Amino acid sequence: MKILVVCFIVLLATVGLALFAIEDPGYVLIARAPWTVEMPVTVFAAIVFLAVVISFFLLRILVGLWRTPHAIGVWRQQRSLEKRQQSLVRGYAHMLEGDWIKAEKDLVTRIDDSQTPLLGYVGAAYSAQQQGDIEKRDTYLAQAHDADPKRNLAIGLIQARMQYQDGQLKEALANLRELRIKAPKNDRVLALTADVLRASKKWSESVDLLPALRKNQAFAEAELESRTLEAYGGLLEATETGADPTTLRNTWNKLPAKLKRNPKLLSAYVKQLINLGKMEQAESMLRAAINKQWDADLVALYGSVKTRDLQSQFNAAEQWTTDHPADPSLMLSLGLLAMENKLWGKARSYLETCIANNGPEEAHRVLGSLLENLGEKDQALQCYRQGLEKSTSTSLPALPEPETASEPTPKEAATA
Repeated sequence: MKILVVCFIVLLATVGLALFAIEDPGYVLIARAPWTVEMPVTVFAAIVFLAVVISFFLLRILVGLWRTPHAIGVWRQQRSLEKRQQSLVRGYAHMLEGDWIKAEKDLVTRIDDSQTPLLGYVGAAYSAQQQGDIEKRDTYLAQAHDADPKRNLAIGLIQARMQYQDGQLKEALANLRELRIKAPKNDRVLALTADVLRASKKWSESVDLLPALRKNQAFAEAELESRTLEAYGGLLEATETGADPTTLRNTWNKLPAKLKRNPKLLSAYVKQLINLGKMEQAESMLRAAINKQWDADLVALYGSVKTRDLQSQFNAAEQWTTDHPADPSLMLSLGLLAMENKLWGKARSYLETCIANNGPEEAHRVLGSLLENLGEKDQALQCYRQGLEKSTSTSLPALPEPETASEPTPKEAATA
């Protein structure tokens, strides 16, 4: 389009000059001893115009030649960049396909000249981990640190997550502790730390981390409540059997008042009291909690407590039948307590009621043991069988009746 406009202008100028020269073409005289040149003005103008045009194009050619090396360099750089980007895209495509060997190879190809080396090294590290090469994974992550020092927090978090996924809990926790020094309020660092502590069963540290998790909203409220119960429950269950009761009591006192009323945490605490032989304290806490709020797990646990006054404990449990006459958990506890008090008839009645009301599999085992001690071995065997079927949710095949052997004939006896 530009060339057409130029040609049109030149054509107009030529026509105008021709019209101007029709009446008086004039002439141009150029004298330079020993030569003299004379020509019409129009011819001279045409020669000057051609000279200008030729000079312009020659200058363009010379400038182009002078810029050629730089243009080639830019083209090569652009071409190399396109190849690096294509290699990065192929590498991540192989990662999505699960081809870790090809992914690692493509991601580290031409990575030294890449504008995004962090993406390449991180992807290669993940691919190496999937191949089980932990040493190479750490090498790639170290190179990622060197390539982009400003992203040390992100790289450290990625490394800790890979260590956590690979089961390197000790290394992941050490890494996360360093990251928490640099970024104590980072919610992702806090959340991953909570995951690693839970997997490591470090419940004391998990409890200490709860305020930071809540303050920085590392988890949704429902998830945080669940983790709170899990951490305190794990802390209670981690108390060793036979340990100093003071240790368990101090742990329980750490709990907020609201959590002390939680049936799961109360159950965990009572179980530890039972393990420590604190039966009276366990029974007292269970009875108070059950009277305040009925909970099937706490009721079932009540039958496992063996105080010095078992008769009084049994009587207290029987009073609950007024409001909960056929509760399976209560029937099981009453059956256990009746057996402790040698009330065999009541024990059998409560256990049978428990089973009839779809009680736990344990009721079949307890009743089977009671029937076996009472000499009713066939009924005990049937009870065990029913409990096994319930626990496996599969009916056992009926065994064929043994055939009665007939008396051999004298000939058969002689042959034998």
